[in-house]
This record gives sequence, structure tokens and C-alpha cells, in this order.
Amino acid sequence: MKCSVVLKILITLSGLLLSIPSSAQHQGISHYDTLRGKLHEYRNCLELSFYDLQLRINPAQKSISGKNAIHYKSTRNHSKIQIDLFSNFIIDSVISSYEIAKIERDSNFIFVRFKNPVPQGAQNIVTIHYSGKPQEANNPPWDGGFVWSKDSLGRTWAGVAVEGIGASLWWPNIDHISVKPDSMHMAFEVPDSLVCASNGRLEKKIPLNDGYTRYHWKVTYPINNYNVTMNLAHYASFDDHYLSQSGDTLDLQYYVLDYNLEKAKKHFKQVHDIIGGFENLYAPYPFIRDSYKLIETSYWGMEHQSGISYGNNYKTDYFDFDYIILHESAHEWWGNSITAADHGELWIHESFATYTEALYIEKKFGYHAALQYLAHQKKMIKNKEPMLGPLHVNFHHWEHPDMYYKGAWMLHSLRHYVNNDDLWFQTFKDITNDLAYTIVNTQDIINYFSKKTGKDLQPFFDRYLKFASPPNFIYKIKKRKNHSILTYHWDKKTPDFDMPLDLIIDGKEVLRIYPTTQKQKIKIETDGNISIKKDFYIKVKSYDL
Repeated sequence: MKCSVVLKILITLSGLLLSIPSSAQHQGISHYDTLRGKLHEYRNCLELSFYDLQLRINPAQKSISGKNAIHYKSTRNHSKIQIDLFSNFIIDSVISSYEIAKIERDSNFIFVRFKNPVPQGAQNIVTIHYSGKPQEANNPPWDGGFVWSKDSLGRTWAGVAVEGIGASLWWPNIDHISVKPDSMHMAFEVPDSLVCASNGRLEKKIPLNDGYTRYHWKVTYPINNYNVTMNLAHYASFDDHYLSQSGDTLDLQYYVLDYNLEKAKKHFKQVHDIIGGFENLYAPYPFIRDSYKLIETSYWGMEHQSGISYGNNYKTDYFDFDYIILHESAHEWWGNSITAADHGELWIHESFATYTEALYIEKKFGYHAALQYLAHQKKMIKNKEPMLGPLHVNFHHWEHPDMYYKGAWMLHSLRHYVNNDDLWFQTFKDITNDLAYTIVNTQDIINYFSKKTGKDLQPFFDRYLKFASPPNFIYKIKKRKNHSILTYHWDKKTPDFDMPLDLIIDGKEVLRIYPTTQKQKIKIETDGNISIKKDFYIKVKSYDL
């Protein structure tokens, strides 16, 4: 198989999680953005431990009703907390272990004021009973919401995709990406004709004798709010098993439309190879108690933890992998286990998950295949906005996919900056072990890679994350008889930026240079061709070739 076929793969993929809807615009920061995106005094007073979500789903009316019990420990004395739920829902009642003095509603936010302060260290349960019609998704998964659809036989097919817009679109919670419960129980009552698939393990299924069946699902690991999912369809299911590098058996569970069952049994065999490839790169699969699931959805895909949404119509490309399975499964490590502290830092999820695709190809088909894969991704980089968004405002208005492709190229450039593949791959394995199940911010990632590589990588990450354009390498070459004089420097946007570059001399010899923002000059023993190795994502400005 020729490596060049990877280009054909990527041409077919350039629509998913790769294209951002044109409707997404940078918007002014409002009071409500801060209420949603900041861990202010009415949120940081509690330590979340458990959600108990119980809902009845009525597909005929496109409505839901039920309750969520929010279990938390008080981290300091407090008289008021914020719970998030979209304003189109009716709040039927709010019940608390501590007496409530007042309930206030402000847009998509509920403020519960207690009659007496909840003391530090106390356990409290606040239960919100509510009902209504959740906002529908216009273009899932990019423009999120509840997804009401029909399968090819005209039967109900429903789900959710709420990254960015928020889980409070359909259930009450502390809707911040960094606030995870330690575990979660979900009970969904659905019409008897439908099967309900969700995160974690199915504990029991109870007929209710009123035309509905209740499905009890349990998640035993911390989970992002936006990763919580609910799917309804005429599903058929089947199981498989994978022996993890942890020594445990990972249960593989699949929920697919009943008429796709035989097709899915063949197509999903690749999961063994994908999970195995990722475990060779990273820590063992992080949610082994909760299983690994693919759940067929009417939209393309989403990284719902231990219940990945799959909608790529069973397409296998030239390297015999399905892009959606590959990318969304990578998020089990990057995004679901290691989670960004703020929505403005989603580059942590998407850059690493996208680069994982190239690393997977490299391990299977070699470095040149991976480089071709990356080369096509490079064509989709726009350089129109920084990858690091504003913090504390639940920012999700990126207009371009640079956090995916530019982020992958940033990491690829860092690999060649480090210039030690043994150290590089060990660092990837270590970080997914050391930071598993943690909330990290950009500085945590910078500090980790700096410590592991022994290099101060602050200027490197600052330059790539905080500016729309990549580093600009400025140089000129003066040819002399039997040698050349190279004068060069980096642009001055980040004064301490000092990423080395590799030059290729006469098509074969590699010379490493160490540019800074100050001009340097070296003599190169050739009057022939001098070029820059293509493993670095930079712009080049040449004064004289």
C-alpha cells in the first residue's frame, strides 16, 4: 500500500469536527457568559460528588420531565449556590437537605438561597424537579442540542450533543467543564418500543407497565457534563472483549440500528486495533470499569465518555480505519480523562486528539505516511484566530478548525524541537498516566512538558497558542564561492522564542540552527541548495534566495 493514499482519506474527512459552522461568531462578553464560564463564589463553595438524573422522555411531544439530585460537600460556609438550567424549562420544585429561603431565576441560571448557611464540610443534596421541551440542535454536533431524528424506516431516533452550548440545555447541573461528579446515576424512562443507550454500565431495565421502560445506567468515574448522553432508537446490541495492557478485560459494547447489526459486527472489529494502538502510545484505556461503547447516532460523532456517538455510516478508508472511531476514541484519553479547566482551553482536547491520529498512522504505516497525513491537515489551517480562547466566559465561538490542525502541527513541531523520539513518546505515555482523571489548564501542560524535556517551553507555547499567525522565520542567504552566509532570526512577537530549526543542505545533510529574535549569522559550507526541514509549522520570509 502506498503512503500517498492517505491524502484521499483526508479529502473525505474535511467536513467533521474539521469545519466550524459559519454562524459561529466571536461575541461580546456578557454578564451571563461570566455566570456560565467562571467558578465564582456561588460555585466554588462546593465540591461536587454525585448526580442522580432521572428523566422521562416523550418523543411524540419532544419533551422531557424529571429531576436531578445534586450531591455535594460544602468547601466553606455558604448561603447561596448557582445551578444551571436553560430558561425554557419549568421548574416544578427545588428540594434541599438544608432549608431553602428563596429560589431566584436569572436567564439560564437558578440561584438557591438557604435560610441558614450550609457549614463547611457539610453534605448537602439539592434536587431540581423540572419539565419542558429541550432546545433542538440545528446542526449537531457543532450547533448542539437535543437531536430528534428518524431512521431510514421512519422510526424515532433521538440523542443529545451539547459540547459548548452546555449540558444545562437538557438537565440541571453545575455547568462548567471542570466541575465533574465522582460518579453518576441516570434513569431514563422511554417508550417500550425503544432502546436507551447511555454512558457507563446498564445496571437494570425495568418495565413500568404504562408503555414505558426505565433504563438505569451508572458511571463510576468522574465525567464532564457535556459528555453525559442519552440515545433512543430501535437498537440492536452486541458485545466483544479486549485484553487491556492493564491486565484487565475491557468490555466492548455496541448499540446500532437493528438493520445495521451485521454490518456493524464486521466494521467495529477495527476497535481492537485502535484501542491497542492508543494503549501503545498512552496509558491503558481509562474507563475500563464502565466499558467502551459505540452508539449509532444520526449525527457524525461526539466523544461521550464510555458511550461514544458514532454516525459515519460504516465508512472505512484506505488505511482500514474509520476516522470517527479513531478521533472520538482518542478523546477518551484527551478530553475525557485529561480535561481542560476552561472551555477556552479546548485546544488541550482537540490538538492532542488530532495529533493522535497521525501518531496512530505512524505506528502502523511509518513516519512518511503520518507526515503525508499531517501535510493534508496543514492545508486546512486558517491562521485567523489564536487557539487559546478567552477564559472564564464559556467561550465556544471559534470560527476555524485551527485548534485541531494547527494544534496537531504545533505538537509535531514540538516533537522536532525536542529532537529525541524516545523521550517524546515516553512523555506522552507518562502524561496520560500522571494526569489521568484530572482537570488541567494550559499552564499545567506547559509545565509538564517543560519538566519532562528539560526545556523552558513557555515561549514556544505562548507563540503558538496566543497568536493567530505561526512563528515567522526571517532570513537571507548570500552565496559565495564554495560557501554561503545565512543571516536569520525569529519575529519578535514573543521575545524569548527560541525554537531550533533543521536545515537540509544539498538535499541530504541536516544542520540544526538555534534562531532567537536577535539576528545571527553563520557560514555554511555549500553554495548549493539550503532548505528548511518540513517538520516545523512556521512561516518563512526570505530576503534573498
